[in-house]
Amino acid sequence: MSVSAFKPQKNAPVIIKEVELRETYAHIFRESVTFEKMLKAMGDMKAGCKLGILYADRTLYIDTPSILQGAVRWLYGQTRDNIKQYITDEIMGSNGFIELLQQLRIACEQVITCCAEPTSGVILSNDIRLAFRNICAANINLLMRISHGITVMVLTYEDDDTSVSMCNYLEHVQRALKTERIMLETLIVKFAKYIK
Repeated sequence: MSVSAFKPQKNAPVIIKEVELRETYAHIFRESVTFEKMLKAMGDMKAGCKLGILYADRTLYIDTPSILQGAVRWLYGQTRDNIKQYITDEIMGSNGFIELLQQLRIACEQVITCCAEPTSGVILSNDIRLAFRNICAANINLLMRISHGITVMVLTYEDDDTSVSMCNYLEHVQRALKTERIMLETLIVKFAKYIK
């Protein structure tokens, strides 16, 4: 039985077993590592850099400014539309990074609720509390790297009149990333009360 499939009866206490939370943590950890690998290049972007996609493993790479920058990207079909679709699929889309963070927040709230309500009969180990707090911190770090890359992209494209829609889209993504970061930071503060 998965955590999300459990439907408590009205007014019945929700009892979550630590084993289920460990399984949820393992899933979120695996997916977080995958997204880290795919998106970490965004944190290393500098002015004038553009992103490309290594299609073999769906990771991003940085194309630094040079005389051949446009030609190489053209040769491999690395257009703004490709990058926008990649961001849509891997960050904003179904099964994307934002959705994973939402799953993480739900699981963290369940852990915090179990800790806050000792009468529920659920006693969680300090290890599981630390694990969820630490994965929140790791994903905040990745959110900040992605946000940095999005900011550089906006600055790169804002001088180009043909890229207004791309800039608007990137600003929308930036707002979603900021919202998730703030929510995860709030959870870390809540965890401080329940970690020994």
